[in-house]
Amino acid sequence: MTSLSLALRFQKLTVSGHGTTTEFSVWATHALASYPHVAKRLREEVAGLLRQSPNPDYADLEGLPYLNNFTREVLRLQPPGMLL
Repeated sequence: MTSLSLALRFQKLTVSGHGTTTEFSVWATHALASYPHVAKRLREEVAGLLRQSPNPDYADLEGLPYLNNFTREVLRLQPPGMLL
C-alpha cells in the first residue's frame, strides 16, 4: 500500500465517522423535538443521575435504561451510513 493510498483510506474513514455521528445527532434532535414527552423523560432520567453522581462515568450512563433505549431506537429507525 502506497502512502497516498493509506492517506486516502484514512481520510475516508475520518469523513465517514464524522458523517455518521452527525446523522445520528440530527435524527436524535429531530426525535426529541417531535416528541417532547420523550425529551422530558430523558431530562428527568439524566437529572436523577446527576443528583446521585455529579460526575458520572461511562458505567453510570449505561445504567440509564430510557437513554439507552432511545439511542437504540434512533439507530434502528434511522441507521447512519446507509449511503456510504
